[in-house]
Amino acid sequence: MKYLKSYYDNQKIEFLEPPTRFGQGQTTTQMYRFKLSGIPMLSAQLVLRLFSETVQEFGESTAYREATIQNILCENNYPAPRAHIICETNEPLGGPFIIMDFMKGKPMLEATPIEEIPGLLANAHYQLHRINPSTLIESLKKGNIDKARYDGTIFIDTMITQHKIDWLKPAVNWIKDNEPKDRIGVICHGDFHPFNILVDQGKISAVLDWTTARIGEPERDVASTKNLLSFFGFLVPGINWSQVSNDYFISYLSRVDFDSDKIEYYEALNCLNLLEGVEIGFINDIEGLRERLQFKIEEIMDLSLTR
Repeated sequence: MKYLKSYYDNQKIEFLEPPTRFGQGQTTTQMYRFKLSGIPMLSAQLVLRLFSETVQEFGESTAYREATIQNILCENNYPAPRAHIICETNEPLGGPFIIMDFMKGKPMLEATPIEEIPGLLANAHYQLHRINPSTLIESLKKGNIDKARYDGTIFIDTMITQHKIDWLKPAVNWIKDNEPKDRIGVICHGDFHPFNILVDQGKISAVLDWTTARIGEPERDVASTKNLLSFFGFLVPGINWSQVSNDYFISYLSRVDFDSDKIEYYEALNCLNLLEGVEIGFINDIEGLRERLQFKIEEIMDLSLTR
């Protein structure tokens, strides 16, 4: 409250509803919901997205980058939360933060029949990829954001070499040797799945969590979603997630032609990144995830990997 009063030079600001933590959150992020009085343009419910100090270890202005992406999307009428305040310092809350709009709706899996999810998911993803990224790129450049932190068309070597995961080096070499030569840059979410999407009255009301957003190829973003649905669907049992993944992909393909070689390449790259996460302990190896990822990599690359 002290920060807000100083930011707006307004001592009449008060809480109509005090900050209340909500959502499961992550180790690097906390979410709080609240309402204010004294600022007419911010009279609706708001969200504080607070990042831990550890995000600064990645060498990027996380709050600025996320907020900039969300606001550019809002300007293009895409359902992302508009950010009103960006604070890049650790004061006064112990880490950088964004204050943004609270988005109405329920999680997609609660609000949507399972048979309707693939089509809704594919259409929202396609609409994202249609947005011209030039304004976003310019805004990030003006904010002195390192190009490597938003340009996914640049191949960035994985941590496999850094962590000396020697048995995966043949897969890394395959990725390098088969890099696509002609690349198209669009806005990619990077973590596009039903848990990050809200639905209100049958329509997508919000796409959340833009931490992994990059400028990259649509094939890479689609391959990521395809894999996420296939490999992590076990988190919600009782649903044929392989079918959901396949139906989503078919629905997206009905809107645009894709290069099948690129899709396979990015599926392999995404599986390799996920497997890397399992190997360094960032992702839990449950439901045979390590073996399933390894099998998919070997199948696409026509390799035999030995641990």
